Amino acid sequence: MLELIILIRFCVKAGEQLKAKGYKPLKYYFLFPVAWFGMECLTAILVGFIYAFVTRGQGEPNLAIIYLPALLAAFLSAVLLSKRIEKKPKLEAATPPPFPA
Repeated sequence: MLELIILIRFCVKAGEQLKAKGYKPLKYYFLFPVAWFGMECLTAILVGFIYAFVTRGQGEPNLAIIYLPALLAAFLSAVLLSKRIEKKPKLEAATPPPFPA
């Protein structure tokens, strides 16, 4: 539950920043959850494989060993997206080209 609240907060904050810069935030409203859950799943699978390789498949891993790195990777993906949004330049108002005389 806490994970979803953090994700929603990232989306709202990103939307506010993008609107202030003149961009439409819809793309990032979809990109944040995809990046969050995608990195979480990929990291959990990777850590699970590494754990199985290291222990040679003897026993099941403690879920904290898999979940904590996955949650950290998901959080870092959202932070990196936020930093990317902060670096976006502000859009200038589109002015029509001068009418030829």
